[in-house]
Amino acid sequence: MSTSLLHCKHGLILAENHDMISKVLRLYGEWAEESLELIKCFINQGSTVVDIGANIGTFTLPLSKSVGPSGSVFAFEAQRVNFYNLCANLILNDLSWVKAYHCLAADKRSETAIRYF
Repeated sequence: MSTSLLHCKHGLILAENHDMISKVLRLYGEWAEESLELIKCFINQGSTVVDIGANIGTFTLPLSKSVGPSGSVFAFEAQRVNFYNLCANLILNDLSWVKAYHCLAADKRSETAIRYF
């Protein structure tokens, strides 16, 4: 697996070189910015945000900066490599108020197998 450290609009992002998100980050320095801007309309400093399927943190990073240290962000990512990248990106951007969880989030308690690609 090959990764790159990218300087993006919302901070430093460690990303794999071959996936679609990293290709878009390389080209534009951002990911799904219009969706992110819409979400940010509903949060303020001190808010609590839940990012389910956080991937490598392309939403987690800017949302955590929007809520600030007085807020909370709970980021859930089930895929191991993406979770590791997410944690690295939180450290790289000094986002200590974000709590990352390596698990699935669902509406009921159950077990399932996760396929890693």
